[in-house]
Amino acid sequence: MFESLKKVPLKFLHALKEDASSRPIRDFTGDRFGVDYVFEFDSESRSGCITSSGRKICEGDRLRLPDGDRVAEYEVVAVDYYCNPSDMWIAKVKPVSPETQQS
Repeated sequence: MFESLKKVPLKFLHALKEDASSRPIRDFTGDRFGVDYVFEFDSESRSGCITSSGRKICEGDRLRLPDGDRVAEYEVVAVDYYCNPSDMWIAKVKPVSPETQQS
């Protein structure tokens, strides 16, 4: 059963073990809400949606957003890029628990 794993390159196996702490963090705390990004959070579903441009993001990336007098961290669950402009994207995010947030 595990014979097929012997043929998988080690670099790929390492990528499978990659944890959230090694994912990039995109910091929006210095950006302007409504100008540089738009963020909507639905407390009922405990998920949010952010639209922005210019920064390439991928599923699994972390985003830091201002939340009143604190900073909240979110993980990108899904991302979709617009056709025009091509650097504009919309992403579904979920909050990251404080104990797994990166410093």
